[in-house]
Amino acid sequence: MSHEEYDEDEIAEAERAESLVNAVIERCKEAEIEYKDLCEREEFGVTDVSLSIYLPSGRMKRDISLWDIDDLEQLLSIEFEKYTIVEIGVRALFPANHRL
Repeated sequence: MSHEEYDEDEIAEAERAESLVNAVIERCKEAEIEYKDLCEREEFGVTDVSLSIYLPSGRMKRDISLWDIDDLEQLLSIEFEKYTIVEIGVRALFPANHRL
């Protein structure tokens, strides 16, 4: 799509999504957390969020998929870099330094 096919609200949302995606990626890089950015972009920002981060889970990593601005904001509201995922019949999220 060309830039003219988006209205002001869509452009503002895409700019906001771009900023949030960049914030998540920056925090992942700082914490050496693997991520995969498959977001669709136009010249003004992210038009479709598709970002995965891979948090530690024992010897494996768990894929956390982020699909929209709400997902990005929720992730950024916690210190996800300090957590590991533990499965004990059900999935649970614990601080990385927590001992069971």
